[in-house]
Amino acid sequence: MAGRYLTTAGAIALASMAAAGGAFAAPAITGVEVTKTGTTTLEVDVETERGDGTARPRILVSSPLVRVNRARAPKRTLMRARARVERDDWRDASAPDDLIVATAVMKRVRQPTGKKIRLRIRACDNDGCITRNRWVTVLDEDDAAGEGASTGTDDAAVAAAPLPPGSITADGAIKVALEAVGPLSTLIKIERADEYGAAWEVKVRRADGAHVKVYVAADGTVARIRVDDDDDDHDAPPPPGGIGPDEAVAIALAHVGAGSTLVEIEREDDDGVAWEVKVRSAAGVIWEVELAPNGTVVDAEIDD
Repeated sequence: MAGRYLTTAGAIALASMAAAGGAFAAPAITGVEVTKTGTTTLEVDVETERGDGTARPRILVSSPLVRVNRARAPKRTLMRARARVERDDWRDASAPDDLIVATAVMKRVRQPTGKKIRLRIRACDNDGCITRNRWVTVLDEDDAAGEGASTGTDDAAVAAAPLPPGSITADGAIKVALEAVGPLSTLIKIERADEYGAAWEVKVRRADGAHVKVYVAADGTVARIRVDDDDDDHDAPPPPGGIGPDEAVAIALAHVGAGSTLVEIEREDDDGVAWEVKVRSAAGVIWEVELAPNGTVVDAEIDD
């Protein structure tokens, strides 16, 4: 991988920024490329900028994909793979902001080329972590050989797109979704959407434990409801005594400041984080606030 860079001029460097000083901490994720290298194999190349940390970054790539077993039976599940930075490449990238490419391999995956998949990429070094979501088109090997990789379409781009005046708010969409799914349903996640003519995609746990996605249009009507069979482990119920989504939203809004509005909230179960809340500040900047089960703010960073 040495010498192979995925981004083109003008790629956006995404980094974890300290609220006060704005200094880089964790490695930045600047480019992603997904290549189909076999009938059921995907290779994910992640380009990062070296952060201030002295340790090689640990990069985890995950995506809801169709996995096939040895008998070729398909099942949709959350696939994970670690992206490895080669030691020699790491030595060559001696200064902060030097580019490094790490590769993750996902096997037994049924995914045609030309389709977009959603990737969640978490990169950590001894100075901190950064998590980014990307929509990336799957290339075949011939296409990949002639192209640089895309930075991908960031979920933040959808989140930042303005809704028409008078559109339903995130809080309103949650209420519509919970009512549509039925009594005792609970929120797992809400995010901006551009599918089925919807403004919001709300993921809800039904009373029987099934996961349901409700697509809510800007006018507050339900555009589509479907059972979600993704095997996602980021949707466990809050631990006993932990804060719920309403409290998590209130804490995140208060942390970002007056005039802020909810963009997205998602259950997490990683490194002491129970909720990840994206909030748009009064100035239009999107912040990502991570909260512990007891409501403590674990981390808050600008979501570039």
